[in-house]
Amino acid sequence: MHVSFEGRMLTIGDKEIELEMPIEKVLVHDSGVIIVDFAETDGEKSLLPRDDPRRDCNIVGLDSDGKMLWRIAQSKRIEIQEENGDTRFMINYWMIARLNQDGTVAVTEFSGMSYDLDPKTGALTFVRCVK
Repeated sequence: MHVSFEGRMLTIGDKEIELEMPIEKVLVHDSGVIIVDFAETDGEKSLLPRDDPRRDCNIVGLDSDGKMLWRIAQSKRIEIQEENGDTRFMINYWMIARLNQDGTVAVTEFSGMSYDLDPKTGALTFVRCVK
């Protein structure tokens, strides 16, 4: 199955599908699931408001028709205490790392936590901290 992308357009074979956000990376799994990692920024600024839940649920699994099968669980937001006492939150988005030999997909959170993702269900299993 040939899969390519440009911006928000995902091409599966001869079918073009416009997705909700620009695409950063695509991985086609042996099971036929197409795993899409949405871009977080346009290079300079965030594409979504801070409180939009899609911002830290940025990986989805699609079937060969482009139908969404699952969306990755929301990553944990990191709370940071400033010296002046203010609290701010860091968005902790997901990134696709690689396909593992056992058929799972390695994904990492921006914070450095690594997980194995089941491409059929989107379920996550914690592996280790990589930072």
